[in-house]
Amino acid sequence: MARNETLEAILTDFRLDAGLSSSSSHNIQDQDRQIHIIQREQTRLWEETDWPHLRVERFIPLQDGQRFYDLSSVQNEAGVVVGDLAIDRLETVEVKDGGIWRPLSNGITRHHYIAHDSALDQRASPAEAWRIYEDEQIEIWPVPDVDAGDEQEGLLRFVGIRQLRPFVEMSDRADLDAQLLSLYAAGRYLVAQKSAEAELVLSEARKLFGRLTANLKKSPGFQMFGIGESRPFRRFEQRYTAPTEPE
Repeated sequence: MARNETLEAILTDFRLDAGLSSSSSHNIQDQDRQIHIIQREQTRLWEETDWPHLRVERFIPLQDGQRFYDLSSVQNEAGVVVGDLAIDRLETVEVKDGGIWRPLSNGITRHHYIAHDSALDQRASPAEAWRIYEDEQIEIWPVPDVDAGDEQEGLLRFVGIRQLRPFVEMSDRADLDAQLLSLYAAGRYLVAQKSAEAELVLSEARKLFGRLTANLKKSPGFQMFGIGESRPFRRFEQRYTAPTEPE
């Protein structure tokens, strides 16, 4: 797969696939629309497919008394804040407890709050459940009673599909396959032009998409830090909704 190609290179390929001149001067009046089509196709393909090369691990240390955590503060393994996780593409949330990564249950109900009422600042450890809260936040239950410590104890680990990198400047690089983006964008462009070549180009794009996704399905399971057994990941399908009264 030809990933990490620049927007400039993909734009040139797009023009050739669409039967246009590759010269920037010949496309100057239509260039913004051409770029928009390429950007839109990458976003569409990102939204519709769980690309394994975009699956990442991110971390947040639990803090004594802190109930809500902002995903914009997630860190990579080196401890650098990257804030690149998409909240509706989370797959698993775990906490390091007793030297073991333990999965948190997805969902917090009134039964949880009966045991430890977060609104009354009742605290306990380890964390056991999570849910999406408003403003791109994650609620953790129960509210932790200690800060994250040594050996990653009390550290939250999130696994999910990261957001796309900026793809605006000509030097910005695509996260997805360059040929796939070029063909789909050219096909959409030709459809708008009512060109007889549109379906042929889109057919090539679909075939390439099929080959790429078939290869992904054959890939070995994602493995955390190269340690332990591989395991399949299930996409977290919930989309953001405003919080409601706990059940």
